[in-house]
Amino acid sequence: MPRRYSYPENLLSAMHLNEETQRMISYDALTDDQRKGLEYALSALSEREQIVLREHFCEGIGYRAVGLHYNLSESRTRSIIRDALCWLCKNPAWLYYITDGFEARTAYLRQQLQMEEQIYRERCGITSPTHLYYQGLDALYLPAKIRNPLSRNGVKTVREVLIFLCSSAQIRNFGALSRAALLEYFVRENLLPADGALPCCNAEAPRLDLEVQVFRALNTHN
Repeated sequence: MPRRYSYPENLLSAMHLNEETQRMISYDALTDDQRKGLEYALSALSEREQIVLREHFCEGIGYRAVGLHYNLSESRTRSIIRDALCWLCKNPAWLYYITDGFEARTAYLRQQLQMEEQIYRERCGITSPTHLYYQGLDALYLPAKIRNPLSRNGVKTVREVLIFLCSSAQIRNFGALSRAALLEYFVRENLLPADGALPCCNAEAPRLDLEVQVFRALNTHN
């Protein structure tokens, strides 16, 4: 009879974690830091996806029973789980918090971010703590139609605007004209390449990963 895996080994096996990350960890012997990384990775999913995954993998409840509890069909329950696992596999940056451990991965990325951002500041001549780069959103004197959508989505500083512009993130009521106006302003202030070329880093990556991606991409732009 095939072995019946318990949590979290069953979930990690369904993720094909080692294959997706090209790591080799023991699913049945996670460290506390790796378990913390697993919780962090699952937090990227929707609330419903998290609930259904926990019911099935952690509590060991079958697809049909989970579906009945949440007024879902068995096929819909299977689909929610399948789509959640597929999303994680398509965004593997989240998975490295499991294999490497949350604290270890975070420490590594913070070191990378510090290095890449320092290179960016040197390239742009940002030497004073009073530089526009360090200021809040109000320092840009944006019209309300540009400022308000940014503020509602948690973009509060010039640095955060830069990261937003260099990501694939989409904000409601913030269209191409608003993006173009900001791009022109940032080029004029020497915060973006003179040719206006922008990277399009994955906004669905964890925040630290996204920031490292953005500054690394800007630093390698010719």
